[in-house]
Amino acid sequence: MHKLGRTSRKVGFAGKTEFSHPTGSGEDAPPLVVVGGVGSLRDAEGRLLLERVPEERRAENVGQKAALDFYRTVSDVRWTYVSPPGRIEPGERCGTYRVGVDELLVGADDVSAISMEDYAVALVDEIETPRHVGRRFTVGY
Repeated sequence: MHKLGRTSRKVGFAGKTEFSHPTGSGEDAPPLVVVGGVGSLRDAEGRLLLERVPEERRAENVGQKAALDFYRTVSDVRWTYVSPPGRIEPGERCGTYRVGVDELLVGADDVSAISMEDYAVALVDEIETPRHVGRRFTVGY
């Protein structure tokens, strides 16, 4: 059972959203798994993907990048940030997936994708056996 501390602090992103969260340290820090965006990943040339997104999706991607940048400054929450591949679709569970850190994973077919089923398994795997606390990771085929 995880114990939450009695203290809390207010957090805001881009001056728009504020919320309070319990604080702690070390093993007493509350866990948080964030499903983020693909825009903060880099392509094979090292460029941020958000630089190439359509204008109508740009604000979402910039916001997700700002959130990731903020989490990287946090030490009173055991956070993990999960960036999806370029495409998540319903499909069949393969039971295997690759794990990356900051670069978009692209398969042999030059497509960045994963089934919704395998993406869900990757999230549950991370929750049950945390391997990326205080870091971002991504998954794909």
